[in-house]
Amino acid sequence: MTLSYELNRAIIVENNELPEDSIRLNSRVRVRELVSNKELEFSIVMPAFANIKDQKISVLTPMGAAIIGLCKGEKVEWKMPAGMKKFEILDVTQVTV
Repeated sequence: MTLSYELNRAIIVENNELPEDSIRLNSRVRVRELVSNKELEFSIVMPAFANIKDQKISVLTPMGAAIIGLCKGEKVEWKMPAGMKKFEILDVTQVTV
């Protein structure tokens, strides 16, 4: 459950082969942390564009790496700095830049 693990199991596909509701770079994502029921909304961006005040997180953060490639309705468990967290993907919107 590390970025290295995620990269090793990744499958490379063309952008048009991904389901419309899959999380990719520049996706706007809404998730719910399952224990607290707290909802978060943010965009997945390259590290140079990350800015927490603008709700933009890097694809290289634990959260970004955990959810990239997942689709609406899927659940994921990931080790965060505060411990293990479980999230459900509530919504995914593709943003064109």
